[in-house]
Amino acid sequence: MPIHTIYIDENASSHFRPLRDALLIYRSLFQFCASSILAFVIDNVVFAMVFGLAESQDVARKIGVLIALCAARLISGHFQYFYNSRVVFHGHGGRSYCQYWGTALCIAVTSYWATVWITGALAVHGLLVTLLKIFMEMILFVLSYHVQKAWVFANKKGQ
Repeated sequence: MPIHTIYIDENASSHFRPLRDALLIYRSLFQFCASSILAFVIDNVVFAMVFGLAESQDVARKIGVLIALCAARLISGHFQYFYNSRVVFHGHGGRSYCQYWGTALCIAVTSYWATVWITGALAVHGLLVTLLKIFMEMILFVLSYHVQKAWVFANKKGQ
């Protein structure tokens, strides 16, 4: 069966605005990137402060790193949850807080094990370990965005 296309005024005008419409389409992804960058800065500032405090108190290095890492991730994670909830995905509280932390924990565990496995399988050391970790984190960044958009902060019916 033929399908007829009907153009108003011979398709004389278009309402498509390339720059503005592209920004609207990718706005949440750009905001998610901004959220991640800000969380990265907060994470590293808190880590440096807490680790410096632990060192000044003569806390063993492994314990100091663990304490600083946990404090940094908790603070930057809370920031990122609330930023993503309100600015990026316009979420509606409720279960999303637990879902976010579940996702964050899964991403962290996946990052750790994937980095250990890949670097072990390739038998790399030094800077290559860090580069492979960064590559893995980039993949997980994309996965995290989609999981948060589709599951953590998804618009629930009736809201």
